[in-house]
Amino acid sequence: MGAWGIHERSLYKYVPQSGDGTNQFAGKLFQAIEENANLSLTAEDFNWAVTLKPKIAMDVSVFVTSTTLKNVCVEETIDALEEAVDALSIQGDVMETTSYPTVASEPRETLVTQQMSLRKKDFTNTIRLKLFVGTYNVNGKSPTTSLSDWLSCDDEPPDMYAIGFQELYLSKEAYVFMDTPKEEEWLRTVLRGIHPKAKYRKVKLIRLVGIMLIVLVQERFAAYIRGVSVETVGTGFLGKMGNKGGVGVRFELHSTSVCIVNCHLAAQIKKCERRNQDYHDICTRMSFPPAKTIKDHDLVFWFGDLNYRLTGIEGLAAKNLLDTANYKDLIMFDQLREQQRIKRAFYGYQEGILNFQPTYKYDTGTDNWDSSEKNRAPAWTDRILWKADDVDQIVYRSHPSLRISDHKPVSSLFEIPIAAIDIVKYKKIYEEVMKHLDRLENDYLPQIAVSRTEIDFGTVRFLENKSNFLTISNTGQVPLQYKFINKLREENYSKPWLIIEPHTGFLMPGDYTEIQLEIYVDKRTAGKLSTGQDTLQDILVLHLEGGKDLFISVIGSYEPSCFGSSIGALVRLPQPIRDYSAEEVLILEKRHYHGEVDDWHENNRKSILAVPKEMWFLLDELTKQGTEKENLFELPGLGAEISVIRDILDTSMPDNLPGSIHSVGEALLVFLDALPEPVIPVRMYAEAMEASSTYLDVKKVVARLPGLHRRVFHHLVAFLRELLVHSLKNKLEARSLAAIFGSVLLRDGLHHHKITTAAYYQSEEKKKADFLLHFLTAPHWDWIE
Repeated sequence: MGAWGIHERSLYKYVPQSGDGTNQFAGKLFQAIEENANLSLTAEDFNWAVTLKPKIAMDVSVFVTSTTLKNVCVEETIDALEEAVDALSIQGDVMETTSYPTVASEPRETLVTQQMSLRKKDFTNTIRLKLFVGTYNVNGKSPTTSLSDWLSCDDEPPDMYAIGFQELYLSKEAYVFMDTPKEEEWLRTVLRGIHPKAKYRKVKLIRLVGIMLIVLVQERFAAYIRGVSVETVGTGFLGKMGNKGGVGVRFELHSTSVCIVNCHLAAQIKKCERRNQDYHDICTRMSFPPAKTIKDHDLVFWFGDLNYRLTGIEGLAAKNLLDTANYKDLIMFDQLREQQRIKRAFYGYQEGILNFQPTYKYDTGTDNWDSSEKNRAPAWTDRILWKADDVDQIVYRSHPSLRISDHKPVSSLFEIPIAAIDIVKYKKIYEEVMKHLDRLENDYLPQIAVSRTEIDFGTVRFLENKSNFLTISNTGQVPLQYKFINKLREENYSKPWLIIEPHTGFLMPGDYTEIQLEIYVDKRTAGKLSTGQDTLQDILVLHLEGGKDLFISVIGSYEPSCFGSSIGALVRLPQPIRDYSAEEVLILEKRHYHGEVDDWHENNRKSILAVPKEMWFLLDELTKQGTEKENLFELPGLGAEISVIRDILDTSMPDNLPGSIHSVGEALLVFLDALPEPVIPVRMYAEAMEASSTYLDVKKVVARLPGLHRRVFHHLVAFLRELLVHSLKNKLEARSLAAIFGSVLLRDGLHHHKITTAAYYQSEEKKKADFLLHFLTAPHWDWIE
């Protein structure tokens, strides 16, 4: 089904109709938002609401306080008012926030939504609004001058702003802890620099370390914004460090859905493949409730420091072309355009003509190209792209007069189409749709055909996704809604290692769709597969609204890997894990899981290894090649190289490991993060967190670790301390290493960071870092028992 139909439900919540108490309330409510946007309101201003429902005791002060609406964030105002609608529960027509006024059931509601989406053009009028998009990598600097030359350079004010920053803060510690004091100072500078001819409200501000996105809208449009939500995706080490990644805001304006993404992709001219990987990671992992992705929107704007460079041309030759403003010939060497052409990244996105000087790299405070020792070639690293129909780009430009950073800011002014509902037309078509569905439901039953009912994925490996496809066809005479549903006593419609996209959909008679099923075993699922607590087998229930259920069998064979296996099992496998049968490994894992194998004792040192040999090979390679390497454990590796490293460790006893030293470093962290039982066991997590403030207490915790785990901990601490001996050359800091490794050595086993508060998450991460930091900074003679 079309993207518009997926996210239109909230549009139909409030449909004013004469004589209907519910809709009188909704109409007055939103009329009040519009007409009183600039006024100071009190509870008395909403006394009219009580007259609509006299039998309910209402405290209308929940709607507003003495604070003026213009000082309230838009989505907070709307959310409060929608909660008030729910609370009223007006007699007669009950209007829930997720229901149509006259629809009794959710399946019928979904069908109506889809039918209405097909006729959207018949009941909407298109209005054209101006959107200003700006991006600026500020290189960790504080604002020292006005931003008006960038943000209010046009004669007339835009209707909306989407303003993105990168490198707001460059502290290595902030990459993990996400804190920065600069958010507020840059926000204040933005609000002082926007166009003075209009009044704006903040729709949302979202930040991931130094990547910040601010969305503003003119006050006159604030009442028409719904469904605001945000998401962040870190693409640094382990997919969570925030030095690189993206932030997104999505919302509906009238009946048009908008998604805005600001990102900072991997740096360095040779890291083009890593930039592509960052892009795909953001596409895959950025999801807005309920289950909306970036592509599921009418208008998408993606911008930021994409970091694509010029290749195939020397820096001097590039500067010579720039001296004559020969941008057309220079753009032929642009990595981004080439990656789009070969469909490796940003395929389907549009960009305007680059008719301005490259925005990187300058000597800070000047308009001179980089004169440092590295003498970087110029590049258009800062870009603005979009994916949508009927969007007009009015201007695309840089702003060289701002010299705060080694980048120049970029902006683009767009004219975008927004679909506004015509209430009279909507009511008429809504009635037609309801009558049509009534007739179809009385005459026909939905029918569906699937291409197969058993899907075999074959051999599946750790961190290696495998996909299959299932075709669903509507062979009946009526539109139908399908979805995969939960089985009895199960929380999800599929096991956690299986991804189904889309898991629900809508088909007109004669239509068909392809469903992608993807198996991906990661740290969350490998442990249970390795220990026999789970298998790659599942039965999916494909539910047809108003029809029968179909059952789809999914099977696969998980090939054990040292990644995802336990410390106790690995130290008892002297040969590579693939030299053993899956059954042998499973038996050993089960025995270890149930406590049936001996731990580390003096009398059995010959029968088991001191530490997993795979960890030793990784540490050995890092010691030989990485002790003096800058940015170790700060620049991420390549997924393809990490997969090769995994296969070599699973199949051989290597003298050297392939790939970049950054890929070897990330492989070590992935290995530790995937241990079913972390180095500090889950049962000791709370004790470790409580002890993290003092060295004496954390030493006591480590002394009580199981013998094998204590041995692994000591090996890792010795390696990290060795890295710090070379800190003058590798630029590593004890605090940043403690933060990175603390997050994988200490885990609570719940994987619930998304549902905890940001403050709680930050507090836990700092305690983990503090726990390990004691051992990295203790005197040499004192850190080992």
